[in-house]
Amino acid sequence: MERLPGVKATVFCFEGDTAKTAHDHLNCLSHPYVIRSLGYGRGLGKHSRYTFLAVPFFDTTLAEYLPKERSLCIHMDRLTVEFIDIVGQIVRAMIALHNAGFCCSNLKGENIAVMKQHNSMCAKIWNFEKCKSDDDKDQDWKNLGTLLKLTGLWTPEARDLYTSLSSGNLKGMDILDHSALLTVRKKFENMLVFDFHAMTHWPKEGIQAQDSTQAASMMQNVQAPEWLDASFNWSSTRPSWIFAASLTDPPNTYRGFSRMIRHLIEHEVDFLSPMLIKRITPHDRLQGEKEVDLEWYMRKAWAEAFLKLQNFDAKQTTLDEKSWAGDGLSCTDKGNVLFAGVHSCGDGKKCDNWK
Repeated sequence: MERLPGVKATVFCFEGDTAKTAHDHLNCLSHPYVIRSLGYGRGLGKHSRYTFLAVPFFDTTLAEYLPKERSLCIHMDRLTVEFIDIVGQIVRAMIALHNAGFCCSNLKGENIAVMKQHNSMCAKIWNFEKCKSDDDKDQDWKNLGTLLKLTGLWTPEARDLYTSLSSGNLKGMDILDHSALLTVRKKFENMLVFDFHAMTHWPKEGIQAQDSTQAASMMQNVQAPEWLDASFNWSSTRPSWIFAASLTDPPNTYRGFSRMIRHLIEHEVDFLSPMLIKRITPHDRLQGEKEVDLEWYMRKAWAEAFLKLQNFDAKQTTLDEKSWAGDGLSCTDKGNVLFAGVHSCGDGKKCDNWK
């Protein structure tokens, strides 16, 4: 500790030799989302039964950050990009700890430091211990589900995330593919990928795939979800501002729902009412933000179906397909943003760049 004159640090006080144990653990690995130890020491005189651990300075833990900065964690009834990044950092730190033989058996907000780094918030785990079994690692992911409930977000997709974690069905990097932890742009990309997948590889009986050669070369034993052509009356809950004049309604099935969502994402200005278009200012278009946006309307109108399509096993799609679908989300240089993640050419007409 004496070797750190002038260094701003956060110092923890423990009884016994806990500080030395923590120091040794922190020095076992170097990871951007695991805090490092600056040193440890023992108290003098009447304080000799205490040990002290010094780490780089932070003044907020996740337990304090969540209630204090709720507006930075939740917006439009979804997790913000900033908080999604924080969760991603925690997940990556836990994976690194597991690989090094550690676990976070007491995972809670108080054991995760939140600090500002390079103009953004960064989470670092500082308290962990040696794993006794793989069950300890599994329990970490379940505890993460409990921890994320502290956000106070209780939408259907958030509940599904908590349940999937707490039940042990969601672990590791797969967590970051869950709908609740995706940006709006990524969710829309997933929708485009799913619809392309259905058209190309899962045609209805008696209908040929749009590109059988591509299907044969790109797909290996990928099965269509059994619910793809199940009856689902999605049109009954379609938001009133969506005009159907520009789109012949597809069948009331999940396949039809996927097709409608694709059209809505690609050509949303064909469906918006004139009144709603007038409410969208040039600033809104520039920022891609509105009090409520297209993704918000989708989740509100079709919560279960939206989640079902989003969380369909993303590993079954190929990189080439994602690149194909992603082309529709790359026209920012040609148009303005109308709603978060959706593009128009700024003239009130559909964007031909989406075809």
